[in-house]
Parts: sequence; structure tokens; C-alpha cells
Amino acid sequence: MSQAAEAVAGLARLLLMERRPSDALSEAEAILEHIETHPDLIGCREPHYVYMVSYQTLKANEDPRSREVPEADYKLLMKRAALIEDQATRRSFLEDVPVNRELQELWVQQQS
Repeated sequence: MSQAAEAVAGLARLLLMERRPSDALSEAEAILEHIETHPDLIGCREPHYVYMVSYQTLKANEDPRSREVPEADYKLLMKRAALIEDQATRRSFLEDVPVNRELQELWVQQQS
């Protein structure tokens, strides 16, 4: 599922853009179940995109699980960032990748 997660997230995002949040949630449920047992999404090229779409889908449906997703994604982001030894590259990973920057902003908002 990790490899298919991006495609499923893309479909969920498209459904959100079409203002069909309940259909988006139906698609995202498979991702959310997979994240519970495989939070690192190994094999997924854009795990933070998958997490962000999952969050947006839950939020659009006023699902209380929406608070949990950014926390799990933030932990994954920090875990991945810690593996980058070069400080400039790590900073770029955290600050220059839009979805990573958006996640950090969201996480900070939820902490206050």
C-alpha cells in the first residue's frame, strides 16, 4: 500500500477539489489504516504529501482524527531530517520543500 498511497492520496485530493469530502474520505480510509501499522510509509516517494492529503480529507469531514495525523507526520519528518548529516541540506529539506514547510506550520499551530 505504501507505493499506492500517493495515487490514492491524489484521488482523495481531486475529490476534495471537487467538493466531495465524503468520497475523498472513503478513498483516504485505506491510507489511514495503512499509516496506523506502517507510519514510515516505506516505499512511498512523497510520504508527507500522503499525510497532508489525509489530514485535509479528515479536516474537510470534521473528523476528530485530523488532530492525530500532523503529529505522526511531524515525527516522520523529524526522523527523516535527522538522517541528513549536512546542515544546509537538512535546512533545505525542512524549509524549501513546500509540503514539509506546511506541515511544520500546521504542527506549530496545533501546539498552541
